[in-house]
Amino acid sequence: MFGKTILLGTLLSLGLSATPAIAQRLSCVRVRDPDGWVNVRNVSTGEVVGRLYNETYFVHRGVNRDGYAVMVSSPNLMVHNSRLELSPYRYCTFEIVRDPDGWSNVRSSPGGEVIERVNAGTRVLLVGRNGDWLQIITPNGRFGYIHNSRLRGTSPWQ
Repeated sequence: MFGKTILLGTLLSLGLSATPAIAQRLSCVRVRDPDGWVNVRNVSTGEVVGRLYNETYFVHRGVNRDGYAVMVSSPNLMVHNSRLELSPYRYCTFEIVRDPDGWSNVRSSPGGEVIERVNAGTRVLLVGRNGDWLQIITPNGRFGYIHNSRLRGTSPWQ
């Protein structure tokens, strides 16, 4: 159901921007479980409604008293916090694609194959850095890299 793709369209459509106040409330985590996946539940100890696999990133607002991280993209979906690891940069931030061509390439690796194009003005979620290349998640849930000269925002990685 969830696979390696995460549904960030809802999150991005909420109008969240890369303001310091928002960035400090949203924690970016990745799934790290010895089994290679973790259950997604509809409430803390409720029904399993899907799986997220290792290396899947998502954003949460906090952990409830039962130890479950509540996903921002869907407030009634939860993953147990013991199966998560904070991303190398504690908080994910949003950046805006700013390219004079009107679009920018998303690459599979820094300088690698083009896997998607995103239009100028599109918000992307930053989750890491590799030199001058920023690792992002597109509104389609695709992971990739964009050169830092093509993004604008409040990221400490630029």
